[in-house]
Order: sequence, then C-alpha cells, then structure tokens
Amino acid sequence: MRPKWVWPAALVVACFSGCGVVPTAPHGEGVIAPQTIRTIKTGETREDILLSLGDPASRFSDDHYFIYDWTQTVGYWFAFSPTGSGGATPIKSRHYLAIEFDSDNRVRRLLDLSHWGSQKSELELALEKWMEEGAERSSGSKP
Repeated sequence: MRPKWVWPAALVVACFSGCGVVPTAPHGEGVIAPQTIRTIKTGETREDILLSLGDPASRFSDDHYFIYDWTQTVGYWFAFSPTGSGGATPIKSRHYLAIEFDSDNRVRRLLDLSHWGSQKSELELALEKWMEEGAERSSGSKP
C-alpha cells in the first residue's frame, strides 16, 4: 500500500516541472541576411559576389558554384523540474545559399535553401540535385 502523500506529491511535481520553447530573433556567425540575398541579381560578377558575401564555404566545378553555409539559432528548448535542475538547448536553423556562375563569371542563378529543422543531409541532397540540373542545362541535355 502506498503512503497517502505519494499522489499529492506527484501532482505537485507535475505542476511545477515542465518544458517549453522560447523563440528568439535569429542570430549566429556568418549569417547572410535575407535582404542581402534579395539584392543578388543575375549577371553580377564573381568579384561582386566575393566583395559582398566574402569567401564561400565551398567551391565546386572550378568555381562554377559557390556554396555559402551557415547556422542560426532561432530559439531555445528548455526543461526544468521543481528540484531546480534543468537546462536549455538551442534550436538551430541551417541555411545554404548556392550561386552558379556562367562561363563569363557572372551569376547565372542562385538557390536559397533555408529549412528550419532540416537535416544537413536533406539540404545537401537538394543542393546536389540543383547543381545537376545546372550541369544538364549547360551541356544542352535538357531544353
């Protein structure tokens, strides 16, 4: 037989412990602001891109593609208990900006992949598909 205090104690613990999400303004290092991405126009030179965005995280196909990659913290997930223990973990949002250049070193197209909560591998697959489409277009395989 349980002591009479077990259920009231369990109720108190349940009422005073919990978890939640605290959203924050997106922040992080190396972040490219959405308004900066919107200013990139087809036909801009590679030098213009390097001056405005800096060096990319990755370069592919003899600098035919620039990939910028950053992570932003968009909030915190927290948990606590009535004993005073608890903690918080940042909620991250991963971003990629891919820029394709033509043979004259001018922006042909760009892709902004900003998926909150997506796994890095999913974003990388989307980038690979986008680059393959560009290669097919450049080689004339597709109209």
